[in-house]
Amino acid sequence: MWDEGVSLFNAHVNETFRLRAMLFCTINDFPAYGNLSGYKNKGMKACPTCEEDTQSKYISECHKYEFLRTRRLLRRDHPYRKMKTTFDGNVKMDVARRALTGKEVYEQVKGVETVFGKSVKDKGTTGLWKKESVFWKLPYWKDLPVRHCLDVMHIEKNVCEAILGTLMNIPGKTKDTKGVREYFKSKGLRPELWPQTSGNNRTKEMETGGAKTKGKGKGKGKGKEKGNDKGKKKTHYLPPACYTLSKLEKRLFCECLYGIKAPSGYSSNMKRFVSLNGELKLTSMKSHDCHVMMQTFLPIAIRGIFPKHELANEYPSKGERELTQLHNREFIKWFQDKVMGELEVAGNTVCETVQYLALGLWEAVQSYQGYDVNGYTFWTERQDQKSLSVQNSGVSLVASSREYASSKDGSPVDAELSYYGRVQDIWELKYGTKLTVGLFWCKWADNNKRCVKRDDPCGFTLVDLGRFLETEEPFILVSQAKQIFYITDPADKKWSIVVPGKRNILDVSDVEDEDEYDAFDDTPPFTNPETEVTNNVDNDTNYMRSDHTE
Repeated sequence: MWDEGVSLFNAHVNETFRLRAMLFCTINDFPAYGNLSGYKNKGMKACPTCEEDTQSKYISECHKYEFLRTRRLLRRDHPYRKMKTTFDGNVKMDVARRALTGKEVYEQVKGVETVFGKSVKDKGTTGLWKKESVFWKLPYWKDLPVRHCLDVMHIEKNVCEAILGTLMNIPGKTKDTKGVREYFKSKGLRPELWPQTSGNNRTKEMETGGAKTKGKGKGKGKGKEKGNDKGKKKTHYLPPACYTLSKLEKRLFCECLYGIKAPSGYSSNMKRFVSLNGELKLTSMKSHDCHVMMQTFLPIAIRGIFPKHELANEYPSKGERELTQLHNREFIKWFQDKVMGELEVAGNTVCETVQYLALGLWEAVQSYQGYDVNGYTFWTERQDQKSLSVQNSGVSLVASSREYASSKDGSPVDAELSYYGRVQDIWELKYGTKLTVGLFWCKWADNNKRCVKRDDPCGFTLVDLGRFLETEEPFILVSQAKQIFYITDPADKKWSIVVPGKRNILDVSDVEDEDEYDAFDDTPPFTNPETEVTNNVDNDTNYMRSDHTE
């Protein structure tokens, strides 16, 4: 199909062409990966990416291999790299080896002798490959960047079964076994989970003492070695981990799943998988059922069981207000993941400023009492109080935001709001060695209608500086700030009149003359109200004040 192809007729252009077919990858689970590729994906060097660079250790308590240095496969700024106690007590900052090309892999496989049947294990002398795959006979196979792919749905099914088995402590399915606890004990990790010789009946593992040997003579039964205690049993109690459900919680979990009624075609009938009589467990789920369980049903079923601080509320369906809050919390991590992902793709370029932002802040933050920006000179309020004639701490910001009528409002509206406040502190953040970002930490006056008057008959804006806004976002970029100053309203000292500041001409482009600047930045401190013109003229107006005689 690749060399010769098939001749077909294209009716659209009224001509024939030769159609060729190719196999560009295989999709399979991990055991089949070894069969199709010929790589020995079992034992000490099971990783087909690391190959000889794989570091592993056999755990006798679990009869499994522990693969070390796996954190090097993560991106360089991943938080797992700096975790010590969660892993092996060390920080891992080394990087993974480069993935081999198809031609490099073929040079390793070429000439490997295929041995049919079950071979005798010869540790330390056998290579990484057990055969030369038949796929290498394809002329294009060594030119493919990826030749074998793992089935995501199959992996998700295995992960789902492992999570459910561990949560519900299902024998044979849970990953939290006595061997794992014994390994913790040998390493001195998590002593509260070590096996205990206790009479507690909640979770027990039975171990019969004494080795069994074949009996001699006419009786061919099995007997006990001399010196062993006949019939002696030793019980081990495994303390329940923080993720292990109690019997009541298991029932609540299963009843929740049992009562789910989904739309047609959404998922299989969950009642068929849930066992409520006798053993509380889930069985016979297919790959798609496990996918729906992991993505939708599992977070719902456990939300009424686990404490709130244990739940990761990553639900696909949230209101707009919840999504905005979630976006604000998760944006930094998403931004770092996005930039690092772009850098890992060959040929992609990311501007230096974005790279510095993604790497995060330096720990040291520089603080100032004054700052020149946008043609203004800003001071902190503390610095303002030292001067009897200068006020440089006033700041204003016009921001676009979503307004909600109430906490249950699902239809917010976009609006531009003006905020007025005073600069409390000035921070300068450093990203890398070249990027510097200035921030103003401000105390903002409450901007509701009771605290800000914009309908003054004279057109002034009045602010009550005695009432402040309770906000989790007091910072603004220095580039966003406009300078204002406040004058106490003589008519009512509770209010302060907002007056716009005036910028320095040195920071205004193409402006060199003071009069030219006045024309450029002639911002009135108030809005002129429209005066209604009438034809009625009052000729009896009294122009003399009669309330005092001074």
